Amino acid sequence: TDRESADLNNFYPLGPPSFLASLPVGETFHLPSHDKNITRLSSSPDIFLVRDFLSTEDGETLMQSAVLTGMKQAGTKNSKADTIRKNSRLTW
Repeated sequence: TDRESADLNNFYPLGPPSFLASLPVGETFHLPSHDKNITRLSSSPDIFLVRDFLSTEDGETLMQSAVLTGMKQAGTKNSKADTIRKNSRLTW
């Protein structure tokens, strides 16, 4: 859609583009330009599910690269490591 195209051409450093920000939790938006469905799982923090975003091969390559560069699994409230994140907007 025109609205989708306009949103995708803008950078939103602190949140999702407006066409996703207005999507109710549990609803799915079809992104025709990429033939993907995006489902909103949460609004606080903003969490979206995009199935088949990466191929299996691309996913493996990404994970191997992360390990090689020293990245580690992020801590959570229940983790034993002192790595709890304080900001839910890290991925935007």
